[in-house]
Amino acid sequence: MRLMARLIDSVEGLRGGALASGVHSHVLHGDPAVSQYVQSVMKRVAAPIVRMIKRWVFEGELEDAHGEFFVVADSTISDDQFWAKKYTLNLKMLPTFISFDLAKKILVIGKSINFIRQCCGNADWVMDAGQEITVLGMESQGDGANFAELTRLEKMIENVSNSTNEYLIRTLMEKYRLLDHCQALKRYLLLGQGDFIQYLMDLLGPELSKRGSQVYRHTLTNVLETALNSSNAKFEPTDILGRLDVELLQPSSADTGWDIFCLHYNLQAPVNSVIPAATMLQYQQIFDFLWRLKRVEHSLSASWTKDMNLGHMVQGRLPGIGAVLHKCQLLRSEMIHFTTNLLNYMMFEVLETAWHKLVKDLNAAKDLDGLIESHAAYISSIKKNGFMMKESRELLKHLKLIFATIIKFCKAQENLYTTALKEVHEENMRQQMIERQELEGTWGIPEDEEYGAHSQRGAFGAHSKIVRQLEEIAHDFNDQFLGLLDIVKETSNRSSQSLPFLMSRFDFNEYYHQKTTPPMDADE
Repeated sequence: MRLMARLIDSVEGLRGGALASGVHSHVLHGDPAVSQYVQSVMKRVAAPIVRMIKRWVFEGELEDAHGEFFVVADSTISDDQFWAKKYTLNLKMLPTFISFDLAKKILVIGKSINFIRQCCGNADWVMDAGQEITVLGMESQGDGANFAELTRLEKMIENVSNSTNEYLIRTLMEKYRLLDHCQALKRYLLLGQGDFIQYLMDLLGPELSKRGSQVYRHTLTNVLETALNSSNAKFEPTDILGRLDVELLQPSSADTGWDIFCLHYNLQAPVNSVIPAATMLQYQQIFDFLWRLKRVEHSLSASWTKDMNLGHMVQGRLPGIGAVLHKCQLLRSEMIHFTTNLLNYMMFEVLETAWHKLVKDLNAAKDLDGLIESHAAYISSIKKNGFMMKESRELLKHLKLIFATIIKFCKAQENLYTTALKEVHEENMRQQMIERQELEGTWGIPEDEEYGAHSQRGAFGAHSKIVRQLEEIAHDFNDQFLGLLDIVKETSNRSSQSLPFLMSRFDFNEYYHQKTTPPMDADE
């Protein structure tokens, strides 16, 4: 009786799992009689907890009216946060004879059952308790005391865990096509579907060149649909295409449509538990960088096309324009070299490498947490190697400066194209007037026409406004690119394993390195 009194005093005020822990602390008592008595008490104390575990792992039900179990539920959590926050461990109620790792497995099993029912639309799914017990060679006893032995409890949990997780993984991968959604995100938000992106930029260009406040979502949505139907994207399942949408960010006074445009991919349960809203914001960040880069590439391509056309149209007709076009071609070649190598780096070194690892990790995942961690690692890898982490902030800022300079060059090239066409047109008009006067027998050009002709011929001189602007852009690009090489070199030496490849691509023949290296004296 004294032993029982001491035992009661030691657990006074405790309940549930905490009470079981208090009793269990006396099991290793040095007196065999005391230890044996405590073990007999322990079987009865543990029985309700084991029954709650059994109900939780086989049926997903929390039989805990008084808050005595180590798994707790939060009824206020919405479906999109179901897996992360709906059920948690209450460590104060975790019995000491159940390890933390085992408790996590118990938590995940019941959580998986409820996730299958509530988020996967399989409300009738229940673990076959009788089948599991048969596999273990146990007889079903109503009070659950047959599970009191720790080794048998662990074996039961391991078997149920494997069965539940296997079913959940199969449901997500096959029924809800998780990998297909990941691939759709890669194709459209990470710009992997090249022909679609090309069509989209061609069609969106005039609209996105407007001020941000003058761009409307419904207009862009129609353009998106046209681009999808014009590219190989039209062969995608309708469920995938139906999830693509346009999102416009809040514009500032200086923003154009290019700055606020974003593609969005709608995800519902249960896939949004693997790719939650917070992760979609990271996709948006990656899209913004890749979209800027693709815009630069697209603008340079359009600039090259117009430059080639202009060269044929004005050949030998406008004094000085040949030298200007040659300078433009040289500068554009440097810009294309930069853009092409950066884009190849992003698409192959960063995105494809991360994608192959994601596919491997998703197929190897053992539970839903494994799927979530695999996708989180995928996004983290892209952001780290794609200059979007805090430690790469300076490099990303420098890249965006270069993007802005290239866009400025393309606009200057557009101005050059327009001015040259105007001059060609006016020169044609003057020639027609001269021919007409010859036929009429009148000679000479009016003073205002003559002045206009002379002023137009100076539009492409060495000191003209257009030439000065192009020289300024060339100087800015050269300085910014050399600064970028320094940052890339410093960053690659410090952390990244893939940046050295980018460095070697940018300056494969050390042309830029020689620009920054002071000349050696002759006697050296």
